[in-house]
This record gives sequence, C-alpha cells and structure tokens, in this order.
Amino acid sequence: MNILYTCDDNYTWIMGISMISLFENNKDVEEINIYLLGDNISIENKNKLNDISKKYKRKLFIIDVPSLDIPEVLYSQRWPASAYTRLFSGKLLPEKVKKIIYIDCDTIILSNIHKLWSSDVSEYVFMGVKDCIGKLYKENIGLESNSPYINAGVLLINLERLRNIDISSKINSYLNKYIRYINYSDQDILNGIF
Repeated sequence: MNILYTCDDNYTWIMGISMISLFENNKDVEEINIYLLGDNISIENKNKLNDISKKYKRKLFIIDVPSLDIPEVLYSQRWPASAYTRLFSGKLLPEKVKKIIYIDCDTIILSNIHKLWSSDVSEYVFMGVKDCIGKLYKENIGLESNSPYINAGVLLINLERLRNIDISSKINSYLNKYIRYINYSDQDILNGIF
C-alpha cells in the first residue's frame, strides 16, 4: 500500500501523529510505503519521521519538492504551496508508483484502510468522499449544480492517468475562469478540473 502526505516543516509533527494512527490501525497490512512530498522539511523533523517509520518497520521516502509552477495568486497564509503539491504528485513520485492514497497530514486513521486501497481507480484520476457544498457554490466554480464535489483530505489517486495530464496548464486555464470564486483553493481546483 502506498500512502502520500504533503506538508511543510510546520506540520511534520501533526503528520507524525497521523502516521502513527495509520500504522497502529493497519498492522495486518504487509507493506506500507509512505511518500512525503515535503516543503523545506528540517533534518531534525526528517529524522523524527524516519524513527516513527522504523519503529513500525515501514518505509518512508521523503522527496524535497522542487519549485512548482503554482500560480502566485494561490499562495496565502491559509493555503501554503504544499497544499497544491498533491496535484503534481504524478510528476514528483517515482514512475513505479502507479496508485497512491493521499492523506491530509492532520487526519487520524481509526481503522484499516485496505478496502480503500483495493478500490478500482482505473477509470478515474482521483476518487474521494463527497463533501457538503451548495448548488450555487458548485455553479460558481464551474460545476453543474448536481455534480459531485469531493473532499480532498483523503483521495485515491491513479498516478498513471495523472501523469498523462499537463496539470500546470489545466490549473492556469481553470483559474483564468474561476479564481474570484474559489474559497477552498486546491480542493476547488481538483473538483473543477477533474
């Protein structure tokens, strides 16, 4: 099972707690590989996350994220650059990783997630849980009022399909139309594009 986290150095301690909850509640899963797309993670915090992984005999791969083509208009105190990294995961993760479960670093896992991992994502780029968003809001960000809108906190990602998309141009094209309506940043972009 492949798991993806994204965060900057400020959130590594929260990610560590999420990892522990994942490991504790998925002890029967033979293999769990954690990928962290990190934004300026300190050596000290990398070591702490590695210690957690080693304690549970799991593998952790920390990838220092290079500068990405994320429009500056999206940066804010509420939405750091690391919030958008999952949209670029197809480019940043090794080719051998074909699918991955993305988990927000502030998510606590309370049970086994193997059923989610086993879900067939072959027809999709992203799969997630429906979120509660009003019809007018959906229309404002370019969706039909009855379209599903998913929460981006936990996603099953088909990296093979994502790698075939020019995500930077998709984001720019989407923002040219809807930037003034976006409140949920990367989540709106993910829903609007996909």
